[in-house]
Amino acid sequence: MTPDLQGYLVLAAFAAGLIGLAAWRILTVGETWREGVLTQVFRGYTSLVFGLRSRNRCPWPAVGAALVVANHRSPVDPLIVHSNSVFKAAGNKMRVVEWLTAREYCKIGGVVQWICDTARCIPVNRHGRDMAAVKDAIRRLKEGKVVGVYPEGRLNTGGGLLDFNTGVAFLAMSTDAPVFPIYIRDAPAGETMVEPFLKPTTCDVVYGEEFDMTPYRGQRPTAILLRELTAGLRKAVADLGGIELPPEDGRRRRTPKPKRTEPDLASAPTVEIKPDKRPANRPMQKAAV
Repeated sequence: MTPDLQGYLVLAAFAAGLIGLAAWRILTVGETWREGVLTQVFRGYTSLVFGLRSRNRCPWPAVGAALVVANHRSPVDPLIVHSNSVFKAAGNKMRVVEWLTAREYCKIGGVVQWICDTARCIPVNRHGRDMAAVKDAIRRLKEGKVVGVYPEGRLNTGGGLLDFNTGVAFLAMSTDAPVFPIYIRDAPAGETMVEPFLKPTTCDVVYGEEFDMTPYRGQRPTAILLRELTAGLRKAVADLGGIELPPEDGRRRRTPKPKRTEPDLASAPTVEIKPDKRPANRPMQKAAV
């Protein structure tokens, strides 16, 4: 065997080993090979472009349901969370987060739709209450899936946090799934939906511990409890991001109507009523014919 042939064989064996390792990772990291491909692509992309880091290990369970509540500043947020949630305290197993996603992105076609289908996104209408999407999310939680929601409802291009939609509290109270707040820090933003994907930056994810749902388990989701729980979840996300919320911020309250006051008859001015001087039995005039 010539030295050149030996070199080619070594390179071929090395390449076969790399391909085999990649195939093994793809087939074992997710529930399907498509999830494995998605995970490897996302991890390589986010590590290279965004310098992705994690402040702590992901506390989500390796098996069973979980509801993830996150802030939303960039269209790359799902990629960041997906890539960073492999390393769990309960074991390094990939759990696909099935995000509630604007319906137009789930039906856009091409690569974007393939990603949404592979990530099992839940299509939801932007405007109004989409109860079909809510019921789908509840069903998946009861099936032991990990469901993610951005309660701000849209991209937050300013500072702090936008008001949370009370739908997140309804989801949390509808099942016994544990609830985990997270904060995505320094995710890239841009003037278009494409620009953030091409903007190198350094971002990280801060994972919160399981939110205490004890006071709300088994309770009827009244408007008061939904507002209270929504405010609590918003504060939990804000604390992870080091955001200080104003007192009572995020609780939408109706402006009270002014109270009707009864007139003070004692202080009312006296009105003199003059008698009617017209004749009481004045005859009616006949109309001329």
